[in-house]
Amino acid sequence: FRQAVFRFAREQFLVECSAEDPDCPTFGEYLHQLFLDFTVEQMNQQMEADAACERREEAKRTVEEWSELTALQHLYMEQMERELMEEADEESAIRQVQDDGMHAKMQDEAKLKEVERQSQEAK
Repeated sequence: FRQAVFRFAREQFLVECSAEDPDCPTFGEYLHQLFLDFTVEQMNQQMEADAACERREEAKRTVEEWSELTALQHLYMEQMERELMEEADEESAIRQVQDDGMHAKMQDEAKLKEVERQSQEAK
């Protein structure tokens, strides 16, 4: 594998650099630069992979937080519904007692009038 990489690098060097070009690096400098480029590329890929992993973890945490918030909201809504139902039941019970009291009062008044009428008739 090393020999194949070395041959490939040598071929690329010969394609890219000519012996007559004074600005062209030596083959050793060329290999060194290839190694640096490869290392930097690997580091960039690793950083991108780490960033993607972090984004996935953050998305997962966000989903978990939203799930918890949704569950809490659901519990809150159930509690509010129970409280409203209890309040409505209490109000209904109070109205029933008031209605029963009014009915009893009306019956008492009707009995009192009946007794008064009978008393007037007896006189």
